[in-house]
Amino acid sequence: MSESKLSKQFFLNDSLVNFETGEIQTDGKVVVVEPKVMALLEVFSQKPHQVLSAEMLFANVWPQAIFSPNSVRRNIALLRQALSDEEKHIIKTHPKRGYSLEAEIRFPDEKTSTPLAKIHQIKNTKLALLIIPALFIIIFLFNFLNEDKHISLEDLKPITASNEKERYLQVSPDGRFMAYIQNTNRPNKRRLLIKDLQLNSYKELCTDLKAFTYLAWDTDTNTLVYSFQDEGSISFNRLQLDTEANVISEEKLFSRTDITWNSLFFIDEQENLFYLANQNSSEHSRNVSLYRHNLITGHSYEILQPNDDFKPYKLALSPNQKQLAIIGFNEDAISEVKLLNLSSFNLESVGEIDHNWHFMTWFNDGPNSDNKCTTHG
Repeated sequence: MSESKLSKQFFLNDSLVNFETGEIQTDGKVVVVEPKVMALLEVFSQKPHQVLSAEMLFANVWPQAIFSPNSVRRNIALLRQALSDEEKHIIKTHPKRGYSLEAEIRFPDEKTSTPLAKIHQIKNTKLALLIIPALFIIIFLFNFLNEDKHISLEDLKPITASNEKERYLQVSPDGRFMAYIQNTNRPNKRRLLIKDLQLNSYKELCTDLKAFTYLAWDTDTNTLVYSFQDEGSISFNRLQLDTEANVISEEKLFSRTDITWNSLFFIDEQENLFYLANQNSSEHSRNVSLYRHNLITGHSYEILQPNDDFKPYKLALSPNQKQLAIIGFNEDAISEVKLLNLSSFNLESVGEIDHNWHFMTWFNDGPNSDNKCTTHG
């Protein structure tokens, strides 16, 4: 396949590819593609119907970089998205061998084909004919239905307001209480507070100031577990509360002298507590392990051991409690999201983000909500 032709434009099945503008147009929809993704498509287009290894693709697209299979997988996923190739029929995967381009490549006939600029013009004209009447209808309905209605943000109030720095909060399963940690002006001395979101009142849960780190509601709405640093160790305690969030009892669950830092943690219905920890008192350290501690039996198990290929720093338990989403830095210092199957302990890479730190949250969005996890930096 001639590179001179590929440097201009061609049809890939029914999609118009333009290497000069970095655009792929399908059914009137134009997608602007990242340069690396377009370079990957160029390599495929030069050798259609041939199986190309991930190493070969990487060497052509990232010639000066150290081989990273995750970079190839990420850009192939973006390419499939741009080509609307959800079924993976255009970019086909050959397990343990590589990928191939399975599509018809044809070049526009200069006499009969429609130039890309003309296609844009036709598309914009059609859109204008559709949008203008719709705008009149929307404006009419908005003025008719909202003639005396006004949106006001004057009643917005902070949930908490103090001169101290407040960190990490967890809302109870019934949505009534919010437990959170508050710093004081004394080093490593913090308060553990709870606020009644219905009565707009708050109280301290512990009279002693401790170096509280994180907390989580247990499966019981009235049970709260918290962790804290204590003289070169990490301890986990459990508070039993009444219906008004008054402390009934406090129980020491376990203490570990072999770790000095722990991440936020989650508790499933089998009373398994999942958390990250290390001995260097920092989530920036590379020797981070993932642990599961059963609060009934007291048995602790190291699920993931430290390694240089993936250093996790945050995790999130899925709503169905079958998966842990884990985010960490890979060998290229890029934040990468992985899913851990809690039945098989198989770890699957979801994709790379960037060089920044991120948080993760699972959210409900219909029957397939357990497959939806969002990150934010």
